Amino acid sequence: KHKDLLSKMRTPVEICPTSNMRTLQMSDISQHPTLGLWLQNGHPFSICTDDFGVFRSSLSEETRLVATEFGLSLKRVADISLRALEMAFISDKDELCRLRKRFKMEINAILASQQKHDI
Repeated sequence: KHKDLLSKMRTPVEICPTSNMRTLQMSDISQHPTLGLWLQNGHPFSICTDDFGVFRSSLSEETRLVATEFGLSLKRVADISLRALEMAFISDKDELCRLRKRFKMEINAILASQQKHDI
């Protein structure tokens, strides 16, 4: 029921992979009850961390976990990360614009570098 309401309203959700795996007793993140579906249908979500003192996982590790398990490209990970920025509670529109511009500039440089290595 909650899942249907989230989908219908396109409510952004924070996913904390390591925490979710432990609290939901999953052996890997592919067993997450909604993440695969959200990836397929473009539901707004962000990859986050939860209590480093308990779960000992960085944002980079959480992102790697999701990207590896679901076979996400670097471009797709960048899109998810940019979308998370758009969902952040940043009231200063100028600051959001600066962050968005910096993020896009840095990810474009990374993607260009990856393309050079792929050739």
